[in-house]
Amino acid sequence: MLDLVNMKSIDVDVGKRTAWVLAGALLGELYYSISQKTNTLYFPAGVCPTVGVAGGGYGTLVRKYGTAADNVLDVRFMDVNGNILERESMGEDLFWAHRSGCASGYGIVLAWKLRLVPVPEIVTVFGVNITLEENGTNIFYKYQ
Repeated sequence: MLDLVNMKSIDVDVGKRTAWVLAGALLGELYYSISQKTNTLYFPAGVCPTVGVAGGGYGTLVRKYGTAADNVLDVRFMDVNGNILERESMGEDLFWAHRSGCASGYGIVLAWKLRLVPVPEIVTVFGVNITLEENGTNIFYKYQ
């Protein structure tokens, strides 16, 4: 077992719309780091700020930009022999395994390179609670 709690560095590059995030960073820390540099970029992942950045995660922008895994551009990874690999040197199969969260048996993910997506400066999010008795099925159908 490895404790990655001190591996929290986040480097946001607004011009390239990317971020390199060390494996111990939490999603809320990533969102905060992005917000300190820009109001018009976002990483489309989950809505729980206390989970790690890695792996799946889907949130409010999933319909437009896909899941967190869909926006992973590169992975810095240490294999079982101590070699540090990135997307090009590990090959596409292992890279895709990392994106799906299935590669933990092959070594240790050290960092993720993430695509940041454009968003409006002001975004409104809301929730609606409607029961089936209140015609919730038809409303959900129209929403989809």
